[in-house]
Amino acid sequence: MPVQRFVDVVGADSSEVSLELAPLVGPATGGPADSPAPPPPAPPPPKKEAPTGPRWAWVGLAGTGALGVATIILGVRALNAQSDFEELLTERTTAAELEDARGVTETFAIATDVVAGVTIAAAAVTVVLFVVEMSSSGPEPTAARVRIGPGALFVEGQF
Repeated sequence: MPVQRFVDVVGADSSEVSLELAPLVGPATGGPADSPAPPPPAPPPPKKEAPTGPRWAWVGLAGTGALGVATIILGVRALNAQSDFEELLTERTTAAELEDARGVTETFAIATDVVAGVTIAAAAVTVVLFVVEMSSSGPEPTAARVRIGPGALFVEGQF
């Protein structure tokens, strides 16, 4: 039978409490009374639930970040190529060297524009993935829509 005792101690007060412990399990039949009881069985390991959350959205975010870095690198290379081309215009040079420098500048500029466009598209897809995957775990219905207009990209959502 369990025993309860409440003790109030305030500030610097002290109180002495004595506890009498009763054996939890009686002596086993046919064996010594001091033998310990067998340990209780270990609880089963917790079940690992499948991870939830916006996995594909995180993949999209990583891809968008990588594309953003590539856009920056290509943009810097394009600016350096343009600077080299403009420097050649002030020096004594041949038409072939000028044409070559112009071609390098245009190549980097086009590559930068293309990768920047893909980065913007990846960012839009990533936003949609976050909206859709985050809303699928909640009970409220949501909607997301991407619209492209002249010179604009619209992402609309209801949360």
